[in-house]
Amino acid sequence: MYKKIVIAIMMVFLCLTPIAGADWISFGHDYTHRGYVSDESDFVTNLWTFNFGSQIFSSPAISGDYLYLASSNGQLKSIDMVDGSENWNVDLKSATNATPIVYNDTLYIGSEDSFRAIDINSHKVIWEYSTSSPISSTAYLYENVVYVGCDDGHLYGFDNETGDVKVDVDLDGKLQSSPMVINDTA
Repeated sequence: MYKKIVIAIMMVFLCLTPIAGADWISFGHDYTHRGYVSDESDFVTNLWTFNFGSQIFSSPAISGDYLYLASSNGQLKSIDMVDGSENWNVDLKSATNATPIVYNDTLYIGSEDSFRAIDINSHKVIWEYSTSSPISSTAYLYENVVYVGCDDGHLYGFDNETGDVKVDVDLDGKLQSSPMVINDTA
């Protein structure tokens, strides 16, 4: 009986142990979408809250000390994870449900009418590609090409620095899940 109680208590503590501290540059932690990080963390209480002012249908990206999150009213915000203050805000001018990704100080995100690359230091749009339908999927970066699915049925691949279209494949149906590249095949 004593052994069962000790095991039950240990299981409760294991379930309560949070994992935090690593960059989560895209949905699922990294570009493989494994959702795994080997960092350890002490239990932390809630340090701050942030009123975004609109609905959020996506997950944040984390890079350095900042959390990047977009809302349904098109606001993309950089939030300081230490104190919860707003670092900067970019108006995407269209709603977004897509989760951003961050790579080499560039944030990539889809919205209701385009896909953008934004410099996280200057908060300026580096390049933009207009679409006829929303992009709800999380982008995927592989060998300097950013892949993203669009509701117009196309799988797009953009040069991550210039925005030049490298891939445009019509797959005949909405693409709302995140693409992946395995063995050079998307």
